[in-house]
Amino acid sequence: MKELIKIEHFWKINYICFEGLTDNFDIKTFYDYMKKNKQTRFRLRFSYSIYTAYRNRLEEIIDEVIETQNHDYKVPFFAVPDIDHFKLSKMERLCFTK
Repeated sequence: MKELIKIEHFWKINYICFEGLTDNFDIKTFYDYMKKNKQTRFRLRFSYSIYTAYRNRLEEIIDEVIETQNHDYKVPFFAVPDIDHFKLSKMERLCFTK
């Protein structure tokens, strides 16, 4: 993620879908970027092989996004194995209806 945000035109991309992400994906950097992102719609699909601690961090981020009333950033969609279906549905609506 750190390398992607260094690309000059990265901030201008409309849609990015990453499939099969593992816990090597720098979620902290993405989270910081996410809070400033007003252009790019992200769909991030995570592998079943991610560690429990990493999955828990993703769920914390999902909970925070769902609980936020006004998003001044593009809401990303996280497809995370074994996360409550209601939460994922809500994230998907937030991501793709704005």
